[in-house]
Amino acid sequence: MRGLVRLAGAELRLFLREPHAYVWCVIFPVVLIVLLGSVPVFRKTVVVVLAAVAPTGKAASGIGAVAFFPLMFFAGMWFPRETMSPALRRVGDLTPLGAGVQALRDTTDGRWPALTGLLVLLAWATASGLAARRFFRWG
Repeated sequence: MRGLVRLAGAELRLFLREPHAYVWCVIFPVVLIVLLGSVPVFRKTVVVVLAAVAPTGKAASGIGAVAFFPLMFFAGMWFPRETMSPALRRVGDLTPLGAGVQALRDTTDGRWPALTGLLVLLAWATASGLAARRFFRWG
């Protein structure tokens, strides 16, 4: 709890000292990452692609579960990304959750997110959106 209070105090001091820098360096990257990493990719496109290629609803649920756990592993859910080998970290950087987690960490550390992470998120959103458009059929 003390750490959160200190963090909030540091954020408030930064905001009061330089509000324009705070918006550009903290708020804008977080909003960009959330928009690229969560809403369009998983809610709209990846799920629709899974539903399009699966023959039944139960199969789509199974495929989704099988895809979910490796994505969470590479994002650092069970083992911190820092303890992973460089090869595993690189694979994780190419997954949407891994790229999103790293971009959020960069932002909370006070750095602008790496361009590669944002491009990975944009590529996943674009590719899965095009695949969803191509394969999904109503009925």
